[in-house]
Amino acid sequence: MMVLGDKWIIYVPAKLAYGEKGREGVTAKKEGETDQPPIPPNHSMIFKIEVHDIVGEKILSIPCVPSTREGCTKKENVFIGKMVKSFGDRLDGMEEEVARLHKLLQEGNMKPDLVEWFETRVAILKKMMKGGVGAGTGAGSDEL
Repeated sequence: MMVLGDKWIIYVPAKLAYGEKGREGVTAKKEGETDQPPIPPNHSMIFKIEVHDIVGEKILSIPCVPSTREGCTKKENVFIGKMVKSFGDRLDGMEEEVARLHKLLQEGNMKPDLVEWFETRVAILKKMMKGGVGAGTGAGSDEL
């Protein structure tokens, strides 16, 4: 899944592109359209894609896996350590922390970068509750 700011390069081999036939050029028919050049037979295609904006609901992508600390930033690791120290494997404590964070988010007077960090903390706590991180087992799924 691509997220805001991602830049991907996608290579499409000739067999999956236009193959042996290629594609004829297309002349623009309406104002604002651009001509499309021909694509020769047996040519690969390369697309450079960048996400500049997302229309609609944004989904926060958090690669951090609390049970293994894989994909976690330094800041996320510090947070996980504090939560383990505070709550161990007590789900009720983690649930109370999630509720506290949700309440602060709902007040709506936070800067956007703080909102993202709060949402990240909530997502990590939910992964911890699901995966048994406080007990140090790493058991269970780390999916949201």
